[in-house]
Amino acid sequence: MRIDGTTICFKSKPACFILELGSKKPNTLRVLNGPELDEFKKVKSSLTWISIEDIGTGISFERLLTDISHIDWFIGDGELYVFTWSK
Repeated sequence: MRIDGTTICFKSKPACFILELGSKKPNTLRVLNGPELDEFKKVKSSLTWISIEDIGTGISFERLLTDISHIDWFIGDGELYVFTWSK
């Protein structure tokens, strides 16, 4: 995860990226922890865009972020979030 202004950036495996790019899967489930979770919580309310990059090709897309849902479940020291976007 990386924060760039009002954009949250993630990388995806090629199989997921294809579905995300075509909006067949307009969301991503992520575990955030440590310094990355702290950074996210500081800027969460100002995030308006999401960028997803294919780890295989480096191709990326950016979409309007429509929802950030915290899943009330913890993985070790991490917290689960679902990020949803519109095309």
